[in-house]
Amino acid sequence: MFKNNEDHRTYLISKLINRTTNQYNKGAKNHGGRLWRKNVLPHAIEESIDMCVYLATLEDQVQQAIEILKRGQLAYQEGEIPSPYYEIEEAINVLKYGNKEGIEEEELEK
Repeated sequence: MFKNNEDHRTYLISKLINRTTNQYNKGAKNHGGRLWRKNVLPHAIEESIDMCVYLATLEDQVQQAIEILKRGQLAYQEGEIPSPYYEIEEAINVLKYGNKEGIEEEELEK
């Protein structure tokens, strides 16, 4: 994907600038702006806790996808299944939607 560290760094910086700009503008619109005039510590602590929860959940989802793929690989290698198609689909769903069924969370709540 990248040829060297500089290409990777340039990509990351560009991505971070765009995402930060979009998130900042969204936050300013939703919360009135003038962030530098507000007490942000309580919000920063809440956001950091949220980030830890998201990262731990993401770690679990990546591990689940790996286990699904390994299961499909093994079943295919042992001739138990003609193709690991369904396992690949489940793993993609876990990474894309957070669940192997491929259902948006909003749909699950119904």
